[in-house]
Amino acid sequence: MNTLAWILTYALPLAIIACGTVTQGDDGPWRFSLFILAPLVAIGAAILWVRRSDIRRLRWMSVIHIVTLIAAVRVLPEYWSRVTIAGDHIGTGFNRDYVGAFHPEKWHSWWAPTMTGLSMAIAALVIYAFIQRKAEQAVPSDGHKPSSSASTTDPTAPADAH
Repeated sequence: MNTLAWILTYALPLAIIACGTVTQGDDGPWRFSLFILAPLVAIGAAILWVRRSDIRRLRWMSVIHIVTLIAAVRVLPEYWSRVTIAGDHIGTGFNRDYVGAFHPEKWHSWWAPTMTGLSMAIAALVIYAFIQRKAEQAVPSDGHKPSSSASTTDPTAPADAH
């Protein structure tokens, strides 16, 4: 199940780098990324969160999200400033020549916050996958912490102190 969940999250870099020709105000690539890809990523992230006790086993599948974070840092600020804050058409985040050329739809202002939220959720899951692994290595597989006392032959000691 976690394999499928990680694969669903692989749609996020594709959603973030959505770009189109914006011919006559076409916003199809961004519409697809917000209404189709973003829910898939959210489902994958939710599955990973619910099954987070098993996330460490497939943590290597999260390496692709280095690309996701680079894309998010590179692409999203332009959309925040031109589309979400300034209220321009979503194509202006892709190409500033389109400022004022087309009328924005209401959902355009939600694209950058949605992609930012998903990027942050995926980053948190990736970090959790690696931190959890390190924490589990400190505790033996039987779940008991190693005893600091040198004597384990004391017959008066409780049974679970051995």
